[in-house]
Amino acid sequence: MKNILYCLDNGTEIGWLIDPNDKSVFIYFAQQKTLLFEAENDILSVPDFAKSFNLTVGELWAFLL
Repeated sequence: MKNILYCLDNGTEIGWLIDPNDKSVFIYFAQQKTLLFEAENDILSVPDFAKSFNLTVGELWAFLL
């Protein structure tokens, strides 16, 4: 989490913290509140340059496991 916060303070738009034990994804934004995604059908937030990219929590776990 320290690395994500450092990157957000230095120009990064968004950071994902993926928790495989809890099967959840925390998404951090530079000037917004943190969001939690854990339902299989939740579509993960992405930076503006990747708006056409859609990935659900379920698809993420399928890629990682």
